Amino acid sequence: MTLRKIEAGDIVPSAALAACLARAVGAPEDDLPDIVAFARGVGHRHAPAASWDEPHRSHNLPAQPHP
Repeated sequence: MTLRKIEAGDIVPSAALAACLARAVGAPEDDLPDIVAFARGVGHRHAPAASWDEPHRSHNLPAQPHP
């Protein structure tokens, strides 16, 4: 149940749980502080790689039907 709540964004994992999960998937020990900070939503050291604010591009495709 805890993992479902984390995935839903209802709760934030503890530092210990975030580190445990990172180790379980084979994350390098050197990366654990960054992974734990990211999982807990604090201390982001890196800026996003790209911006998603692309200008709207026109096209000549027909509108997709909606059910």
